[in-house]
Amino acid sequence: HRSRYGNRQSECAQNLVKIRMGSLRHKDLPSFSVAVKDQIFGEGAERIVRKVRFLDSSGNYIGPVMVAKESRFVESHGGSYGEQMDYHREFMRTQDIASDFAKKFNEAMLQVQGHFGREDQRMLRNLPRIHFIEPMVVELREDRVEKNVLVEQFLEGDYKKFNSNMGYVEDEVKKLVERMNDLGLGGDFAGGR
Repeated sequence: HRSRYGNRQSECAQNLVKIRMGSLRHKDLPSFSVAVKDQIFGEGAERIVRKVRFLDSSGNYIGPVMVAKESRFVESHGGSYGEQMDYHREFMRTQDIASDFAKKFNEAMLQVQGHFGREDQRMLRNLPRIHFIEPMVVELREDRVEKNVLVEQFLEGDYKKFNSNMGYVEDEVKKLVERMNDLGLGGDFAGGR
């Protein structure tokens, strides 16, 4: 298998595929060199994000473009290695829970389609399915300083924010939630209801 970048797939990426297929839950990965951009690619309320690539022993990129996520707070306040790991562990735990809910939602959308008319079935079939990227914690050592970052595959394309932690919900989402509520499939969680 070759990635779209013409590079061979890294062992890390191969292990991510195994995790997604359910044949691998945890594996200590081999040691790789990485190239991490100094420039911040993205910034949220809790994290800063930089692009990163794994390197083979000859210094060539392997696998897809990845992103490294760091806490804006833990590392910047002199957080210990253990505090950094605790932060990432909690993120990965919530990612895992959210991923389980997404799988259940996707299964429910398949099962419920036969209970509605043709137009509603078409609308339900066309709803995007929810999938979560599998993150991994990567330990970095530079100039005798150790830290760890959360790494996941970079998603190509334009990013659109549909909601926020402060209560904002995109109108498009509100309309979809109202339609799903009309079908008896939603919860009253958007649009101030």
